Amino acid sequence: MNFKKIIATVLSSVALFANVALPAFASTTLEITGNGADSNNTTTVSTDQQTVVAQTNTSNIVNDVTADSSTGGNKADKNTGGSVNIDTGDSKTLVTVQNSANSNIADVENCNCGTDAEVVISGNGADSKNKAKLNLGGSTIVAQSNDSYVSNNVDADSSTGDNSAKKNTGGNVEIATGNAVTHVDLSTAVNSNWAKVSGGNHVLGDGVSLKILGNGADSSNAIKLDLGRDILLQQYNDSEINNWVTTEAETGDNKAKSNTGGASSIDTGNAFAGAVVDNAANFNSANVDC
Repeated sequence: MNFKKIIATVLSSVALFANVALPAFASTTLEITGNGADSNNTTTVSTDQQTVVAQTNTSNIVNDVTADSSTGGNKADKNTGGSVNIDTGDSKTLVTVQNSANSNIADVENCNCGTDAEVVISGNGADSKNKAKLNLGGSTIVAQSNDSYVSNNVDADSSTGDNSAKKNTGGNVEIATGNAVTHVDLSTAVNSNWAKVSGGNHVLGDGVSLKILGNGADSSNAIKLDLGRDILLQQYNDSEINNWVTTEAETGDNKAKSNTGGASSIDTGNAFAGAVVDNAANFNSANVDC
């Protein structure tokens, strides 16, 4: 008994990962102290931190798969003086195609959240003018984009049929085929974004201390504080998936005719053709806890 089995497997995968740990702002101290009467004193400190994480994937996947297996197509014609038998084995064609592409992971820690700053205006003379300006700012930008094109073209066939036993004389004629099985398992998973922007346990401005004390008569004292942080998170996916799947299983199309002097029989096996197609695309997940 003959047996034929064909297995075709195609795998593809693309992923991009980024883990960014940012330092917090260093401690900042502004102090205006001990200046004389009628003096005019100004101090300004500005700090800015910008973090940009950009992840871009582009994939073009084309699978052309042709798989065939056959134990059929046998001929026993025009024999004389004996029995004629055609007995085929089973035929199986199994195709697996797995596509996995365009996965972005970004984990950005400390989005300018922990800030220690101290501003002190003290001990300045009468009629003095004292001004302190503190600007603490920052921005975090995370941009993730995926663009994928997937084309799967699968043609799978399995056959134990198309056997011929014709014009035989003087004996029994028998054709018995095995089973024909064809199965295609096709899966595509593309375009996923996961982003986390976190600042630990810090709260913006939780380490800032402002003090105006002990200044002279008629003095003018001011502290201007600007705390700001921008977070921009962008996630974009675009996908095109095309699947063309053809499966065929055959045990028939057998011929036993024009035979003389005996019985003729055809006994076919089972034919099974199946396909599973699973497409998953365009997933976004974002967690911002600053």
